Amino acid sequence: MNDLDLTSLRIFVAVCEAGNFARVADRENLVPSAVSKRMSKLEVDLGVTLLTKSKRGVEPTAAGRALAERARTLLRDAQKLAEDMQCHRHDATELVQFMSSDSPVAGLLMDDISDFLGQPAHRAIRLKMSIDRDVATLQAIKDGLVQFGVLWDATEMADFQTLPYRGDQLAVVCHRNHPLAQYRQATLTDTLPFQHIYIGSANAVAALLNRAKVIDASKISVRIEVDTFYSAFRLVSAERGICVAPAVAAAKLAELFHLSVIPLTDAWASRRYVIVFQHEADLTPAGRLLVQHLSQAATQAHTSR
Repeated sequence: MNDLDLTSLRIFVAVCEAGNFARVADRENLVPSAVSKRMSKLEVDLGVTLLTKSKRGVEPTAAGRALAERARTLLRDAQKLAEDMQCHRHDATELVQFMSSDSPVAGLLMDDISDFLGQPAHRAIRLKMSIDRDVATLQAIKDGLVQFGVLWDATEMADFQTLPYRGDQLAVVCHRNHPLAQYRQATLTDTLPFQHIYIGSANAVAALLNRAKVIDASKISVRIEVDTFYSAFRLVSAERGICVAPAVAAAKLAELFHLSVIPLTDAWASRRYVIVFQHEADLTPAGRLLVQHLSQAATQAHTSR
């Protein structure tokens, strides 16, 4: 048997997915006859029939479907090999793309990333972080658009691998003249007489409360919804309402905005976050370095308490 041609395998997988020589030829900047010739040669090399004609174009045989499945794995491995070797170039840089929800680590993630970037061994690594909802992050990981995400562990992640990251404690944030400022700790029920400022959408907060099965979100009086902690804290500082936010995020700005930060004692208010990815083998070398760094930073923070 002749050695397999990766280009022919890639085109074969494309034909199986498109079911049509012409569409694949157009995508590969070839003529349909060239695609057909490659497929015929692949069949000769392997000694089996891989494609059959159908009313819609071409369809893989049982052997073709088996080859397509194995070829996808082989092509992914070949791509990873090329990426790994690229990292050994003296002038090479590698981009690691990942995602996070807005509130998980309240600035601690940025501290850990800063430490990572500051290490001389990581000088050739570039990072790109996007902020989105947990569901969107999981879909992006599944689609291969990003390597990993940092998410609240209450999200369903049965089809993914995870490593523990940091945790946060939710707190009530209010002006120092507010009645709640006298409290050393509080529950969500204590906040119901007052108007709230939502960080994010009301739907997101309602989903959180419903998932935690603590209280009907409709009982909360919402004055305004904003996108960022900074916006919410400015409004709280102006005595336009109170908000629920990660204690760490609020503590960093408490002095600037004259805020009181009162921890919530509700069980659901203590949250844990995880680093989530599809398969560890799918992480690039730089991606693995970053994931390991974040996991180790969280472990060190936990043991130093």
